[in-house]
Amino acid sequence: MKRKSTAIIIFLITLMTNCLLIDAVGLTNTYSGDEAKKKIIAAAKVGDYQTAHAAFAAQGYTGSDLETMTLLDIVLASAIDNTVMKIDSSKYYKKLDIDTCAAWVATVGVHLDYDSFSTYAMSPMCHLHPDGEIIDENIGSNSNSAYRKKK
Repeated sequence: MKRKSTAIIIFLITLMTNCLLIDAVGLTNTYSGDEAKKKIIAAAKVGDYQTAHAAFAAQGYTGSDLETMTLLDIVLASAIDNTVMKIDSSKYYKKLDIDTCAAWVATVGVHLDYDSFSTYAMSPMCHLHPDGEIIDENIGSNSNSAYRKKK
């Protein structure tokens, strides 16, 4: 009986360790940081296009002037997005979190008449954290706290 319980405990510990390691290297339902950033930037371009197009059309621009102004706005917003969106390319992020954030940036910002970087920065849906971190130096505390440890 003692051998069976020891074997079961060892099996469970091994199973948990393997799950943590597999999760940490991004093999479970995750996007790499580069892929996650590309998805959010693509969604941001869609949202920025719709917002800018509607704004410039309301100002009276039409035809090629409307498209030129819209595209210039998207180029500027994309440059800002690349700076504002802090996603670590060496980490992995949950697909559901990335897809939710991308949908939020592409649609909600349009309805609220915000640009993509404002929508991303203010959205609780876009507070993204890497998946599978085994050790977190801020565990048990808010990482945005003013009292966190300085390096």
